[in-house]
Amino acid sequence: MSLTKEALKIQLEKDIKDIEKKLYEALNDEDKGIYKVQYELDKILSKNIPTKSFNAEKYKKKIWKLVSEQWSKSLSEQVIDILSKEFSDIFSKRISEYIDNNNNNNNNSNTLDNLQEQINNIQLIPGPAGNSGSSGGQGPKGDKGAKGDQGEQGPKGNRGLTGEQGPAGPSGSTQNDNTATYTIELVDVLSVVFYAPQDLKITSTTNILNSPTITILDDGVAYTLGNTILIGSAITVTADIAGVTNLDIEFA
Repeated sequence: MSLTKEALKIQLEKDIKDIEKKLYEALNDEDKGIYKVQYELDKILSKNIPTKSFNAEKYKKKIWKLVSEQWSKSLSEQVIDILSKEFSDIFSKRISEYIDNNNNNNNNSNTLDNLQEQINNIQLIPGPAGNSGSSGGQGPKGDKGAKGDQGEQGPKGNRGLTGEQGPAGPSGSTQNDNTATYTIELVDVLSVVFYAPQDLKITSTTNILNSPTITILDDGVAYTLGNTILIGSAITVTADIAGVTNLDIEFA
């Protein structure tokens, strides 16, 4: 049976309505339905008969609670059991039919498309060639077209971004044969980077303005004074406060 969307809706309503009988039978079952609820309530109340003197209001609410718990438990179990089983069967069956119907419609559409493609691909067998026609005379020369309007000037482009300033190197240096002193200014910026011109060692640091704590990195690794720094290595000098520091250098 093929199903349209409206037919699917009608069929589902009918199938769900048919569950009513099964639900009635489940709730009326003496082993697990409403009868069973009454039986269990009677057992509980029989075991909890109040004494001659008791609080009627409190006992009434206790009865209400017991009745509510038993009814809720039994009805929810039976209703969910029936609905879960029946709904899964109903929906899986009807939706499968709906999907199959749509697939069949799509296949029919594809068949028509294929037929149209085959028709378009048919090549007609050419007949015998006709006699060549006589050449026509040259037509008159056409008039020159009007000059087009000049296009508008495009908007002025945005100015390019200014590149970032590179890292500052040593502010100055003095050098002898195999030693040198690099003066590092750490005032506007607290960190500078420069590169070793050859293998060297930094033997000591001397603050000549303020008393910053100086940290030195060799290619990003903490440096210990006296160790060799290889040519081309990035030397980063950082201060915790603004100041000026001399680095005493010994070349290898």
